[in-house]
Amino acid sequence: MSENERDEHGGRFSRRALVGGLAATGVGAMSLWAAEPAAANTDPSVFIVDVKDYGAKGDGVTDDSDAIKAAVTAAIAGRTNGVVKKEIYFPPGTYKVTKKDTLMWSPTGGKSDQIFGLRFRGAGPRVTTINFATGFTANSDPRENNLITAAVRLRYAYFQDMAFQSTNPNNRFAYYWSVDTIDANSQYPEYGNGQNQYFVYQNIEWKGAWDRVIGIAG
Repeated sequence: MSENERDEHGGRFSRRALVGGLAATGVGAMSLWAAEPAAANTDPSVFIVDVKDYGAKGDGVTDDSDAIKAAVTAAIAGRTNGVVKKEIYFPPGTYKVTKKDTLMWSPTGGKSDQIFGLRFRGAGPRVTTINFATGFTANSDPRENNLITAAVRLRYAYFQDMAFQSTNPNNRFAYYWSVDTIDANSQYPEYGNGQNQYFVYQNIEWKGAWDRVIGIAG
């Protein structure tokens, strides 16, 4: 054995052992390099709450109020620091709603119950329609007769690709109320304090008779 082939006990590495070690390492490395990358999670349920999964029919006849509210509740239940992780999707259809505050209701915890990034999405303004079909009578309280009542609650809310229809002139689409501090003169102290801000409406239509579309106070 030559001096260069003496093993490590003689103070040098064996070239044969070194080559064998590299070969083994190479096989291991190749096996790691050839491994398939983790598949992306494409399950829609990870990112989307489909109102039909909660019982909504979208047939224009069935009252979908409770099913839609259940879907909204599910979407906001898993938020982190107020940030919503799933959008609420309305497949093509006409969704009959007869109850107030079906899309959003006011909190009881003020800032601790705020919602960031809530997104309602349909399949198009002539394809997805929410028909607010109520029997409401005139009411001077701005918190009543709304599809959305959001006291100190919503920030960065998006409404996309859908239509809202009403045949009752006492119906209202939304009321957003904000207040920085609560004191003896506060109008609605039961909601605590907080803000509504930054609303985006993309490809949205409001059709029919409405008392008010959007109300902002505070």
